[in-house]
Amino acid sequence: FSKAIGNTKKFAINNNAELIFIYLPDRYEKNEGRFYYKNVIKILNKNNIKIIDLSKDDFYKKSKNYSKYGGHFNSKGYEQLALKINDYFN
Repeated sequence: FSKAIGNTKKFAINNNAELIFIYLPDRYEKNEGRFYYKNVIKILNKNNIKIIDLSKDDFYKKSKNYSKYGGHFNSKGYEQLALKINDYFN
């Protein structure tokens, strides 16, 4: 992951673009996910990459935002996700 982030950052710099990482946790994130979260955030901070950290919001935990089957958002969930990302830029 660290190497991929480094390469992506170099690509962004070479193309005069800004890299922003959106961290969207799994709906069922538990202990293992928190372990990865800490490492991901550490790597992003080390590389001075901006982060939209949606783990601090509970919208992703609400079952009404998911399809009946599986862990993917439904249209309401994607709408909520878009609004959260939009809030970051406004």
